[in-house]
Amino acid sequence: MAATWLITIKELRTQLRRGTVLILGFVAPLTLAFIMNLVFGGLNDPDAPVTFDVGVVDHDGGEMADGFVATLHDITASGLVDLTTYDDEPAARDAVDAGDIGALWVIPEGFSTAVSSGRDTSLTVVGDVDSPTTASVARSIADRYATGVGTSTLAALVAVDTGVAEPSEIGEVADEVAGAAPIARLDRIESDTSVLDPTTSLTAGMAIFFVYFTAGIPLLSILEERTGGTLARLLAAPIPAASIRAGKTIASILLGTVSLACLMVASSVLMGADWGPPLPALLLALAAVIAATGVMSVAGSAARSAEQAGNVQSIVAIVLGILGGSFVPIPGGNTGVLGTLQKLTPNGWFLDGLGALQNGDTSEAARTIVVLLAIGVAAGAVGLQLSRTALRR
Repeated sequence: MAATWLITIKELRTQLRRGTVLILGFVAPLTLAFIMNLVFGGLNDPDAPVTFDVGVVDHDGGEMADGFVATLHDITASGLVDLTTYDDEPAARDAVDAGDIGALWVIPEGFSTAVSSGRDTSLTVVGDVDSPTTASVARSIADRYATGVGTSTLAALVAVDTGVAEPSEIGEVADEVAGAAPIARLDRIESDTSVLDPTTSLTAGMAIFFVYFTAGIPLLSILEERTGGTLARLLAAPIPAASIRAGKTIASILLGTVSLACLMVASSVLMGADWGPPLPALLLALAAVIAATGVMSVAGSAARSAEQAGNVQSIVAIVLGILGGSFVPIPGGNTGVLGTLQKLTPNGWFLDGLGALQNGDTSEAARTIVVLLAIGVAAGAVGLQLSRTALRR
C-alpha cells in the first residue's frame, strides 16, 4: 500500500509540474463554457424579456385602424414589442432601413371602411432583412389580427343572412364577436423536470468532456515511462506492478475530481451555474471521474505509444461527448434512439444526475451515482487486464 501512495505522489508531482492538467482540467472547460454563455447570453433565465423594436403608420384613422393600434399598445404593455408611432411613412421606412426598428405596419387609407363593408383591403408589413425574427413577429401579429377581423365579419354576414341581424347592424355584430371571450384558451402549467438550465448544462458538458483527458493520464503515463526507459526501472524495483497501475489511477481520479470541483465552484460564482447540494454534487463528480477513468483505461490500451493512445482516447472522448449531450442537449429527453445512446455514456448519466439534484430528487441522483460507479468498475476491470499487457511490452 505504501508503494501505491508513493507512485500516486510521484504522478501528482509530475502532472502538476507539466501544467497540462491545469489547462485541460480547469482553464479550457471553464473558458469554453464562459464563451458559450456569452454567445448565448441570458439562457439561464427562461423568463428574460425579449423585446422587438417595431413601428406603425396609420393613414386611415378609422375605427378598425384604431382597434389594430390599440391591440399593438396592449402587446407593447406586455413587453413583447417596443412600439413607435410615425406620421410620415417615408420616415418610418427610413427607420427600418437604418435598423432603428425591425419591422413596420402600414395601415392604408380607407382600411376601416373596407373592413366594415366586407371589401378586400391590405395591411402592409415592412421588415428589415437583418431582423428576420422581428419581421416574422410583425407578420404573425398582422395575420392574427386579420384572422380575427375575418372571423367577426363572417359571423356578422351569417347573422344577416339568417335574419338574426339587419344589414345596417353588420358593424355592431362584428364588433361584438371580436370582443367576445375566446371559446378555449391555453393555460401554462408548471411541472417538475430534470432538465438542466442552459448555463449549468453548458458548463457541465464541457467539464465532463475534458475530464476524459485527465482520466487518460494513467495509460499515457505508463506508455511515456516505457518509452523513456523509467518504467523498466520501476518494474525492477521492489514495487508490485499492481501498485504502479493503482498509484497512477488514484492520481488521475484525484486530479479529475479536484478540477471538476473547482469548476463547479468557479462556474457557480462567475456564471450562476446551479450544481445542486454541494455534497451530493461532489459525490456525483467523483463517480463521473471514476467512470471516465475506467473508460479511458480501455481506450488506447492496444496502442504501442503515448501518441497513438492519446489519439484514440481523444476520439473516444469526442464520440462520448456527442452521444452524451456534452456539446448539444439531446432532444426528446431520454427517449428514442438518441436517448438510449445517451444512457450508454458517463456523460449522459452525469448530466441526468445533475438534473435530478437541481430538481431535489436525491434518490434518482443516488441511482445515477451507483450506475457511474458500476461503469467505472466494469470498464476499469477490463482496462486493468489490458494495462498488464502494456506493462509487459
